[in-house]
Amino acid sequence: VANVVWSATPELMADTRHPIPSWSWGKGLNVESRFTGTMDYSSLLSVPAAMEYLQRWRSEEDESSVDYCHRRVLESSRLLAEAWGTADQLLPEELVATQAMVRLPPEL
Repeated sequence: VANVVWSATPELMADTRHPIPSWSWGKGLNVESRFTGTMDYSSLLSVPAAMEYLQRWRSEEDESSVDYCHRRVLESSRLLAEAWGTADQLLPEELVATQAMVRLPPEL
């Protein structure tokens, strides 16, 4: 597990906090990020099998998992944006990976 964080100034980095620290809250990002909150790291042993599965997986349309997820997030974000009347503010498709931001309706 690794964190890669860059900030423009040392002061900004000193004020940056981990969003969900398990331990050492308030001691700075470096210390807050050292411990995942569990002593059981056995789940990490499944990573090679999971990566192999994702590389082999194909959709019914013969898409890779990356292509399938990208297509589905675009479809879903478009449906939401159209339903909420904010379709004119969707991000360009090339800026979307597996999550998309959809503006909420102005009434909210």
